[in-house]
Amino acid sequence: MKKFIVLLLVIGALGGGYYAVRKYARIDIGAIKGETSFTTRGDLDIPITASGHIQPASVRRLKSKASGEIIETPFILGAMVRQGDLVIKLLDVDERRSVERAQTDHNRAQIALEQALLNLKQRKGPAQELALAKLKSAEARLQKANADFEFRKNLLLKQHGIKVPDDWTELANNWPTDRIEFLPREEFVLYATTRLDAHAAVLAARAELDQAELAVRMAEQEVATARENVAATKVALDDAQERLNETEIRSPIDGMILAQPVQVGEISQGGKMTITGGTLLVEIADISQIYAVVNVDEADIGQIHTLAPAEARPGTATQPALDLTEKAARDEIQTVKVRVETFPDEDFRGVITQISPQSESVAGVATFKVWIQIVSPNRDKLIGLLNTQAEAHFTAKAVRNAILVPYDAVQKNPHADGYGVYVPVPRPNSNVREPKFVPCKFGADNGMVIEVREGLQEGQEVYVKLPPRRDDQK
Repeated sequence: MKKFIVLLLVIGALGGGYYAVRKYARIDIGAIKGETSFTTRGDLDIPITASGHIQPASVRRLKSKASGEIIETPFILGAMVRQGDLVIKLLDVDERRSVERAQTDHNRAQIALEQALLNLKQRKGPAQELALAKLKSAEARLQKANADFEFRKNLLLKQHGIKVPDDWTELANNWPTDRIEFLPREEFVLYATTRLDAHAAVLAARAELDQAELAVRMAEQEVATARENVAATKVALDDAQERLNETEIRSPIDGMILAQPVQVGEISQGGKMTITGGTLLVEIADISQIYAVVNVDEADIGQIHTLAPAEARPGTATQPALDLTEKAARDEIQTVKVRVETFPDEDFRGVITQISPQSESVAGVATFKVWIQIVSPNRDKLIGLLNTQAEAHFTAKAVRNAILVPYDAVQKNPHADGYGVYVPVPRPNSNVREPKFVPCKFGADNGMVIEVREGLQEGQEVYVKLPPRRDDQK
């Protein structure tokens, strides 16, 4: 009986020990044997990933040339507006007064121009004509006086041999009365002085004509100045009227109120009154198209050029890319998958519409901006999520009908340069399998599987985790 009890105790102890080992000290059989997988045949897509933000087609930032108190903001953030809708209204009292002052100045300038034109007409008409007539009359008198004096000079020379010098006053003072009977001294002096008076009259008439012509030129300058003043006051009036009109800010496009950094009661500074260009009143987003604008690394931009439609490539585009929704729906152009954090389980599809022709430095890395127009039916979900973080996934390269092996199976060649995989090989006269290195040539990979160009066949078993080496293998 005692032997039976002892046997039961031994059996119980063994059973308990086995249970404890099974429960608390399980041996990982997989770790002993390693882990294997199999090569497969299939297609390999190699993605390029780029991050950026969701953006509208454009954003219009509206300011006003007018200054004044904001008295009305009809729309709230996110509201949809139509072209021509009033979005901001300013108190217009000051601007109306400016228009009235500018109108008064313009009217005065027009009156001054009319007066200058009348003055020019007078100077250019009777005054100038009268001066010209006086000159002609004086020249005629001078011509007659010269003829009379020359006749007497010639007569004195021919009949009495008396030559009249240029300074005829000496002859007049020493008049030879004994030799000249037909011409008294007083008559000779009269002809000479008449000629001098006629010459002086001509000079005076010419001066008067010059003065009249100068008056005409001055009158013309007054007209030109008056015209410039009219033009300047007209510009001032137009500016004042424009500022008055801009006390009502209307939407230039159909869109969505994206930002409105002002409130009723605040004072807006006009764009012409400040160095900063005035107060920003409202931003309106054109959401007729939604884009993911992403930054592509310079190492990948060449492949993105290949994927993009011709009209989106820098240097080849002749016109802006049109709405590509229908082409994408007919699979006529390649689409890009876009993910946003707000909808982590939903894919958006887009097409490349624009690529920047020059790089920018982002965190010290040269990148190129790429615009992706969202064309999938769920695009409207992004309208209210502008500037949301987005990630674009481009399928830049594809390998078709290739032998693929898990990326974890690739190992460095232990005996030479290059890489390969380990395959399980049975030990002679044993069921135990040992890893054997097989050199391979690899191609493209996507981080999970890699293309095998040489070295393996489809369905071949490979190690993705090697078993631990035994002491006799070390």
